[in-house]
Amino acid sequence: MIALQMALTWAALGLIACGCRERTPAPPNQDSKANQDGLRNSQASTTAPERTVGLVIDYGDGGQKRFAAIPWREGMTVLDVLEAAQHHPHGITFAVRGRGEAALLTKLDDLANEEGAAGARNWLFYVNDRLADKSLGAATVKSGDTILWKFERYVE
Repeated sequence: MIALQMALTWAALGLIACGCRERTPAPPNQDSKANQDGLRNSQASTTAPERTVGLVIDYGDGGQKRFAAIPWREGMTVLDVLEAAQHHPHGITFAVRGRGEAALLTKLDDLANEEGAAGARNWLFYVNDRLADKSLGAATVKSGDTILWKFERYVE
């Protein structure tokens, strides 16, 4: 449809070679200009990069789950990213205790934190390969960030 509109616009402007003598195109009327502006705007919006974040879940046993392009929004937290992944067709399940700065992930899919036992493994998250220094409810992410959740022992 867009190609047809362009061809008709070009033909009206005399831009398509037709084997006849060359002519000076008539100035475009306002409808033609509006169509061209609308076409430019629709092309720009379809080529603009989508703002996303990535999510990787490492189960600590060689298994991983990846979400390459979760839609990002201003003010998005790591908890928001998990909630978005939960609604994905091949999503995740998780449990959280507390809210905001006190939020703690207690279970991701079928693996629960082992809490304080000797050698215990728990869910830790990294943003762009840096161990987080805030809770998942307070840590915000930027477009292009990658969040990695690892089931591992915390080592200082």
